[in-house]
Amino acid sequence: MKNIIDYVQDETRTFAERPLGSVDSLIFSQLSYLNFEGYMGSPEQDLPAVLLKDLAAEANREPLCEGVRAFDRNVKLLQAIENSPRFSNIGVNWHICRIDTEREEQFSATTFLFGDGTAYVAFRGTDATLVGWKEDFNMAFSDAVPAQLASAEYLNLIGKKTSGTLYVGGHSKGGNLAVYAAMHCKDKIRSRIAEVFSHDGPGFREGVFGSEEYARVKPYIRPTMPQSSIVGMLLEQHESYSVVKSAQIGIMQHDPFTWLIKDDDFHYLEELDSLALFNDKVIQTWLNAMTDSDRERFVDALFGVAESAGVSSFADLSEDFFDKAKAAMDAVRDLDDDTSRFVSQTLKYLVTVSVRNLKPDISLSSMLQNVRESELWKKFQ
Repeated sequence: MKNIIDYVQDETRTFAERPLGSVDSLIFSQLSYLNFEGYMGSPEQDLPAVLLKDLAAEANREPLCEGVRAFDRNVKLLQAIENSPRFSNIGVNWHICRIDTEREEQFSATTFLFGDGTAYVAFRGTDATLVGWKEDFNMAFSDAVPAQLASAEYLNLIGKKTSGTLYVGGHSKGGNLAVYAAMHCKDKIRSRIAEVFSHDGPGFREGVFGSEEYARVKPYIRPTMPQSSIVGMLLEQHESYSVVKSAQIGIMQHDPFTWLIKDDDFHYLEELDSLALFNDKVIQTWLNAMTDSDRERFVDALFGVAESAGVSSFADLSEDFFDKAKAAMDAVRDLDDDTSRFVSQTLKYLVTVSVRNLKPDISLSSMLQNVRESELWKKFQ
């Protein structure tokens, strides 16, 4: 079965011949992770757009993908795009990338232009920076994190620069930002939005889905998530969503390159698997037992330990790992007794909730036996 690279290679119809769909949206969302800085103007500038086929030229592929997750697959995706009748002549412009440690903000967005006034506004998901992940966790207790506020501002700016139909989307946190931006942009901009795509994007705090702002855009939202979704099931989730089959397992299904395509659309399944539903129940029960101030305190403590260890991105973990691990342990010991006790009790409660939600008729020994007998386990023997 095909993935998004195969789809780009096989699909010969232009967007004029076949309208934008969910698979196209995932491709633009994946492209938003690339290093577009220096290739085009920002929203405040009036520089001309750059065609995807020019960006995908051989000389540009590796610099655009350097440091981006799944480097080789991104290079192959660009290679396929260079000669694609569907994607090669799409323009790219108004890229923004901002990381602000003081505001705890990681925000990036890019606009894809179709030449007839139509635009796809893509919001980047979480990158490898610690501040980006900290901002994600802050969603559990904040009404609006800085990246969400920035997403609405960006969509308003792009709305002024374009005149046609707008599509809005993103993968992971980018999907959350897409929904938030559509909810909170100006009315005249919102009226031009055809669809909003959230690809395995986390949900929102309690109450958002009952708001007037959400009701205005609900008919246009197209949430998709893989069958064992973890990220997409965080916080409260949309009432309805489409489940996509992935070639991977567990958290690795979050990778867009693992989502499977049948004909010219995703290979859909009827429902999430039991693992995703289990994780959702455990995490929701755990979060519901905590106040906003408790959630904030817990997140600050965890990320404070990482910062004390000198970690600013996940790439840092591969450098001087043992020194950073020792620094992290020292930081844990330096926590005051009250904070240390609070973090410990919170984690213990998470474990307790997990155990209580396990099926009572399955023993630990039988679970381990099932693992040992699985094909995946045999591959590692």
